[in-house]
Amino acid sequence: MAVPVNPDINDIFNRAHYASSRAIRRLSMLQYRIGEITGEDRLDKNESSRLSDELCAISWNLYSGVVWALPDINEIADSMKYAFATATMKLAGVQYRLAELAGMGNLERDESDSLQQEIVGIWEDVYAGTLCAVRDEDADESVQDQADNTYSDGREVRIKIQIEPFEECDFVWEHNPFLLGDGAVAEHPLGTICCILPARP
Repeated sequence: MAVPVNPDINDIFNRAHYASSRAIRRLSMLQYRIGEITGEDRLDKNESSRLSDELCAISWNLYSGVVWALPDINEIADSMKYAFATATMKLAGVQYRLAELAGMGNLERDESDSLQQEIVGIWEDVYAGTLCAVRDEDADESVQDQADNTYSDGREVRIKIQIEPFEECDFVWEHNPFLLGDGAVAEHPLGTICCILPARP
């Protein structure tokens, strides 16, 4: 069965360019904000460096994932699905770490909340510039949901496995009160492992 994809390549490029550029700009501003917090001695330099490296990797992932020169629309869609999957997993990791830092008292809660809200906004931009851009809006919603996680050759993009009962990990995590539950963390709940397959085997 063919995986439905937006047939308008110009629309894909326009939507992807706008949203991914916005996400990359917001990632840069977030890195700058983390640098400011660190400069004010409100965040450990090692933690700051770790967070900054992750944000830098997400920016590069988006930049390289939104491929402009591929000749085939299915290759473009596959590349963007991979970019979404990898960026989402990394954004979730950053968001969990921000909650953990606040829970341990190493980052002010208000600051953690503010940074997490920015992460959620970045995730929304990533979603708009990747999965939404390549979706065939004329396809059935149930087909769209399946297509979001399926490459053009039929392979899954992400394989997620719940290794711990949801109730036992999500609600009892000691830093859960410091976590905003929206965005990337909703795609990667605690107690799951995820394997992202490459766009081209």
